[in-house]
Amino acid sequence: MSLDFVMLKIDQDRMTHGKDLYARYCEKPGGIPWFAFVSGDDKVVATSDGPKGNVGHPYKPEEIAHFVTMLEAGKKRLTPEQIAFVKEKLMADYEIGEAKAKAAREAREKAAKEKQQGKGG
Repeated sequence: MSLDFVMLKIDQDRMTHGKDLYARYCEKPGGIPWFAFVSGDDKVVATSDGPKGNVGHPYKPEEIAHFVTMLEAGKKRLTPEQIAFVKEKLMADYEIGEAKAKAAREAREKAAKEKQQGKGG
């Protein structure tokens, strides 16, 4: 991503004029992290404001899709293969997280069932 983007972190609470910068680029405040892709001539190319609000760190498939749209809008040198790689990695994180959540749910259900069987026997 460093081919096309320079990351600048702004802490609105701790940096002088941080809130001013946030207000300058953010039309719909809500959630952290929030980010914008800004062109060299100070035009907002894309923001993390997705259809359902701020995607922050994109995790869900619809958030990842919005982030990919942002990359497409802001890219200059990134190739379709590089963007696909970012999407694949984000989707892999989502799938791993979902698998872990499913395993945790199943473990809780099993423990509850065992506890219930122990009380009845």
